Amino acid sequence: MKKKLLILCLTSLILGVSCSDEDETRQIFVKLENSSSYDYNEISLKMKEDNIYNYQLLKSNESSDYKKFDFASNMPSLSVNIYGQSLKARYYDRLGYSELKDGYYTFKISVLSNNPDVLNDPDVLILGFEIKND
Repeated sequence: MKKKLLILCLTSLILGVSCSDEDETRQIFVKLENSSSYDYNEISLKMKEDNIYNYQLLKSNESSDYKKFDFASNMPSLSVNIYGQSLKARYYDRLGYSELKDGYYTFKISVLSNNPDVLNDPDVLILGFEIKND
């Protein structure tokens, strides 16, 4: 009887540990780097509905501190505000979508445009970024 009780307790313990929430052990750290010539007044980085970070000011060619995320992908919801103009990253397809593994990452954010008056013409403004594994 004691042997069966011991086996039952050990089985429950093993199942309880293996069924624990995987997000608790995730170690994903992301920082933002402004690689444009514009200062970003507000930045919102959303990996999923309950995992959002808002940054106030990120000057040209500066980086933020690392923030911890429970989940991160290579195609997050990203928006910045430049002189009152709100810009969002646009993805034309999701074929390259992937979840980031544990580690440290830098998201380099840039404004891509050939238009010198870019802030007055949001239709030609493209917000882009690249991901670098630190």
